[in-house]
Amino acid sequence: MNTEKNFKIEYNGKTLDTLIALCPAGLAGIYFFGLRALVLIATCAAACILFEYLWNTFVLKSSGASLEAVVTGLILAYSLPPKTPVWMALIGSFIAIILIKCMYEKPFVNPALAGKAFVAAAFGGYAGAFLSPSILGLDSVATPTPLMIMKYGSGTTPEILDVLMGNTAGAVGQVCALLIIIGGLYLILKKVISWIIPVCFIGTVAIITFAFAPDKNIISMLEFAGCNVLSGGVLFGALFVLADEQMCPSTTIGKIISGVFAGIITACIRLFGLFPDGSVHGVLLTNILNPVIDKLTLPMPEEIT
Repeated sequence: MNTEKNFKIEYNGKTLDTLIALCPAGLAGIYFFGLRALVLIATCAAACILFEYLWNTFVLKSSGASLEAVVTGLILAYSLPPKTPVWMALIGSFIAIILIKCMYEKPFVNPALAGKAFVAAAFGGYAGAFLSPSILGLDSVATPTPLMIMKYGSGTTPEILDVLMGNTAGAVGQVCALLIIIGGLYLILKKVISWIIPVCFIGTVAIITFAFAPDKNIISMLEFAGCNVLSGGVLFGALFVLADEQMCPSTTIGKIISGVFAGIITACIRLFGLFPDGSVHGVLLTNILNPVIDKLTLPMPEEIT
C-alpha cells in the first residue's frame, strides 16, 4: 500500500510574477541591513508556508501550501523594521495566515498588513527598531526614519536622492524606493496589476502633502511631498498591496476611488495624526471598503422588458 504523501506548492503565473517583483526590494534590505533582514525574511516566508500547510493538513485534510503564502510572508517581512525580534515576526505570520488568509475564503484585508498592524498595535515599542543602512548592516545604528524626522523634528530631513536610493532608515523591504518602483513597473508591464490604483494613491499623497507642507517655499514643498511619497509604505503599499486584483474594485471608477481614498487617509494621518506613516491604516481601511466601492460603481443590470 502506498502511504507516501506528496507535499505540493500551488502557484499561478501572477503569483510567480509578484514573487519576482518583490526580489529586488528584499535584496536591497539584505544589502543594507545584513543578517537581520535575511533572518526576518526567511522567518516570515517559512512560517507562512508552515502555518498554511498545518491548516490545510489538519483542517482541510489536504496537503501542501500555496506560493501566495510565501508572498504574504515577504510582504510582512518587508513591512517590519530590521531589528524586529523573530518571535514578533512569527506572531505576525500566524495572524496573517491562520486568522486572515485561511479562515476567510476571500480575506477582507491584506493578510500581511493585518499581521504587521497587529504586531505594531500589540508591541508598539518595536517601532524604535529602525537602523541606518550600511553594507550588510555591519555599521548600522538606531536612527529615525525620514517620516519620523518630518513628524517629530528629530533630525535633518534627508535628501530626495538618499530616500530614492535607500540611504535612509526604513523597513526591511521599503528602504529603497527605486527598487520598489522597478518591481511595481514589472507588475504593471506583466499586467499583474493595473496602474490606476498606484497612480491615484501616490498622486493623492503627493498633492495633499505638497499643499500642507510646513514651509511654503516651492522647493521645500516639492521636497516635502517627494519625501512623503518615497518614504514609508506608500510606494510599497500602492504597488504590492492595494493594487492586488483579488481585493481591489473591478471598475475603473472604483479603482480611482480606492486609490484616492487610501491616499487621503494616509496623508491625513501623516499630517494631522499620531503616527508618522499611516500607509498601513490607509490601505487596510480601503481594503475593508473596497467591496462597497465595487458594488456602488458596478453598472446596473439592464432590465428585461
